Amino acid sequence: GWLDVFSGELTQDAEQFSQWARFVDVTSDGSEIWVEDPAYVDGEYTGGVTVWSVTPDGIHREVADIGALHAGAIDPSGARMLGAPQTDEGFAVVDLGSGDVREVPFGMSGQSCAVVGWLDATDVAALCHDPVTDEAAAAMDRVDFVAQGAGLYRVEAATGGGAELLHTFADGEPVPEAWTGTVTGDGSFAFIASSGFPGGCSLGVGAWDGSQPRTILGPGEHGANMFFLEPGGPGTVLVTASQSCESSGVQGEVTSVDVATGTARVLTPWLEAFPEDGIDYWHLTVTSAAAAR
Repeated sequence: GWLDVFSGELTQDAEQFSQWARFVDVTSDGSEIWVEDPAYVDGEYTGGVTVWSVTPDGIHREVADIGALHAGAIDPSGARMLGAPQTDEGFAVVDLGSGDVREVPFGMSGQSCAVVGWLDATDVAALCHDPVTDEAAAAMDRVDFVAQGAGLYRVEAATGGGAELLHTFADGEPVPEAWTGTVTGDGSFAFIASSGFPGGCSLGVGAWDGSQPRTILGPGEHGANMFFLEPGGPGTVLVTASQSCESSGVQGEVTSVDVATGTARVLTPWLEAFPEDGIDYWHLTVTSAAAAR
């Protein structure tokens, strides 16, 4: 459904999905892109993630069944979407017009690679590093990205033309978490900074300006360790930060960050709970945010 932020009126879409679905973005022609994931039906794993296009007048069109574990962002032109296939050797690019699904190899033999996000309308940013041992992977140990020779690569996604090293990470530099890249300009993007622990806490928000990674938002005075990133206005991102990674508190703070300058403006501040009055964090916090277009 849709919420009119001026009137407060909530309008439900005429046709709903039969299984759990997630909104991805809007394409260049104004259509909504949704990903429907049946996951488990009656206790049986079904797999098969389906991409849907919904026109402004509500017509549903099945774009593709990508069978993916993850469906990522739409490219800046609004024509293609990223997807993660069952292997870690590459990724998929879905043509939202034709429904064609094309697998693109990372082309990095002997490396562990993951998609970060789009660099521009044709190229994808990927993080690759030397593989960790099987024992370390099984124990979900922290990955020392510098020791593992981690690098940021440009992968040509339009025709699968290979990978180009953009940067080798050094101590103290923010390293992107997989699938968190948000395009902020031609060849530049913001990302959530990884702690190195698989599925673990995050360190903040970083940015790649085409030549160097840098931190634009850290844990702050409240020690935030969980970050969610969404596009903001021109040149900005919206960051929802909380302590919920390692504590039961779900208190969150939404900040608008200028990617070029790092200037941060708090939109919804951190509020204290008053459990003695029956008011807990759930009544006072913001858990997600998105910018209207």
